[in-house]
Amino acid sequence: MRAPECRASFERFKELAQLPNLTGVYIERVENANDYVACLKGVRNLQKLSVAGSTLTNHGLNEICVNHPNLRELDIGDTKITDLGLEPLGKLQQLQSIRIHNPIRELSEDFNDPHPELRSF
Repeated sequence: MRAPECRASFERFKELAQLPNLTGVYIERVENANDYVACLKGVRNLQKLSVAGSTLTNHGLNEICVNHPNLRELDIGDTKITDLGLEPLGKLQQLQSIRIHNPIRELSEDFNDPHPELRSF
């Protein structure tokens, strides 16, 4: 379920860790996105995650890839992730859809795509 304009306090958001069967979370346009991602560590069945337009960094993306290897859909568009920070995506063997677009920068020519078979929608 997606509630586009639902706003929860960080304290309430941390309670999501008590929902291990949660499959989708949308944390879009938030500050301190890495802290929000850390709260999801115990949500082992997460399949869909969007942190689009947030302050997610390379460290936060690595945490996502380590703690949620079964992700199928990931939106990291318009975040603070650099080309080097994309390397952990290779850990997401179940990934079917990803959005990486960032209108401020383009990927460098030497970027080695860990999932060349995926299409961005």
